[in-house]
Amino acid sequence: METQLRALESLGVKTENTIAILYPLVESALPEETLRAWERRRSAFEDDDVKDRLTELMDFLRTEVESEVRISLAKKGFMDKKKATLRPSRPQKEKSTSTATD
Repeated sequence: METQLRALESLGVKTENTIAILYPLVESALPEETLRAWERRRSAFEDDDVKDRLTELMDFLRTEVESEVRISLAKKGFMDKKKATLRPSRPQKEKSTSTATD
């Protein structure tokens, strides 16, 4: 979204005009769980400036994505280690060697 905002600015579109539309649009597109977390965080700072609110929302979403990636990596790493230690070991088959009496 940052890229799109910069592209609009390069075209001469003022961000103040677009942010008033984008903020509620982005907020309404969030999953309910994310929106609840955002509302809890947003209530900690009551900023009347829409531009600051959009910046805060984008920072929040970036943090959420980074957290999800870290959680996913931690779970994946843990599960791989868990599978490796819990995997039953197969008994080794003894190799039979042919002898002249066989």
